[in-house]
Amino acid sequence: MTLPEKPLKVATLARLRWDKIDGRHVLLSPERGLALNPTATEVVLLCDGTRSASEIVRVCIEKYGGESSDPQASIEADVRAWLGELLARGLVVEYSDG
Repeated sequence: MTLPEKPLKVATLARLRWDKIDGRHVLLSPERGLALNPTATEVVLLCDGTRSASEIVRVCIEKYGGESSDPQASIEADVRAWLGELLARGLVVEYSDG
């Protein structure tokens, strides 16, 4: 899946909530909930309508990538795959203010 270059945001039908019992974030939609690890949560939080997929990837590489190019490629692939899954499920959408 090719990711859009417009800013991404969490879909109106989805909600990011803290689950006190499990001690982690859950991305809720009318159909189901997804328990998120801290990195997946961070990617969802970056989908705030101000960053494109490429910008989200860049932020994650800056935070987790270190100096080596191999981890950077792995981070990019993982973040793009996660964003693709979120888009396919309709939990993240392209944002347009017009």
